[in-house]
Amino acid sequence: MAGAVLSYPGSTVRLSWLDDPYYVLVEIESDLGKASKNVYSIFLDTFVPQLESIYASLNGQAEVDSLEGDFVLQLISQPRGYFEVSAQLLNFDRSSRFETRFKVDQTYLPKFIRNLRSLGVKSVHESV
Repeated sequence: MAGAVLSYPGSTVRLSWLDDPYYVLVEIESDLGKASKNVYSIFLDTFVPQLESIYASLNGQAEVDSLEGDFVLQLISQPRGYFEVSAQLLNFDRSSRFETRFKVDQTYLPKFIRNLRSLGVKSVHESV
C-alpha cells in the first residue's frame, strides 16, 4: 500500500491510500500499540501546503484533523532544524485516546511531502 511515513524508533505515523479515493488510512504506532482511522483525503489538501511552508521557512506548524474531531496530526517546527510530530486518535465515544509524540529531522520532510503528493494530494506549486 503506497503511503507517507514519518518515524522515530518506537513511534510511526503512516498515511496510506485506500481503494476509496475519498479516504486516506492514518495509522499511529508506538511501543504501547497501534491505532488507525480513515480520514477524508480532502483534509490533506491544506496540509501539504502547510508542510511546504514550514519546511521552506523552518518556522511554524502544519496540522491535519478529521471532520469528527477524533484525529489530529501536527508537525511543529523547532529550533535547530527538527520538527516535533504529534498524532492523536480518540475512539468513537471519546472514552480513550491513543497518541504519540516524537522528533524528526527536517531532512525527512521532503520525502514525506512527495509521498503525500503520490496519494493525490495537491501541492501549492501545482495548478488547480
